[in-house]
Amino acid sequence: MNIDDHILLWKSATIQVFDIRYIKIHGDEQPSSYRLPASGFLYAIKGKANVILDNKSYKIESFNIAHAGKGSCLHISAVENSLEYYLILYKATLPITSRKDMLALWEREKSVQLQYVFQVTNALTLQEKIETMHREWLKQNNLGHFHVKALFYQIIYELLQQLHQQHVNVQQPDPVEQI
Repeated sequence: MNIDDHILLWKSATIQVFDIRYIKIHGDEQPSSYRLPASGFLYAIKGKANVILDNKSYKIESFNIAHAGKGSCLHISAVENSLEYYLILYKATLPITSRKDMLALWEREKSVQLQYVFQVTNALTLQEKIETMHREWLKQNNLGHFHVKALFYQIIYELLQQLHQQHVNVQQPDPVEQI
C-alpha cells in the first residue's frame, strides 16, 4: 500500500456512518464470530484479547485500533478479565463524478478493505472523539449524525497521520478466506 495513494483516496471519498456500538465482553463470555456488514474500526478502550480477522490473528489491548473491510469475519477470543471497545461501521465511496484514474486507483488499492491493527499515540484525544460520536449517534437526529460524520473525518485524519508515521503493516484481505 502506498500511503500517499491511501490518503488521496480518503480525501476523495464520501463517507456514510452506519452504526456505532459500545461493546463490553467479560472474560467468561464466549463471543461468536461476526461478519462485518460494512467496513469498520474497532477501538479498544480497556482490556486485552485476541482478535481474528479472516483467520489472521492480532493481539489487542487498550488504545489499539483495528480496521477491516466489509465481509471480513471478526472473532474475539482469549479475553483477559474483560474487553471494552467501540465498533464504528461505515461505507466509503467515490463520487460518481470522480476521474477515471481515481476510480482505477480505488479499485486497485481497495483502501476500505485493508486490515491493520496498531497502538494509537493520541489515545485520549481519539477516545474522546469516539465517545462523543457514540453519544451523538444515540440521539438519532440529523444534527447529531452530522456531528458524527464530522468527527469521523477528524478520526480518519489522525489515523492516516499515525499510519504514515508508524509505518503500520497493512494487509489486503484474502477473498478466498472471506468466503
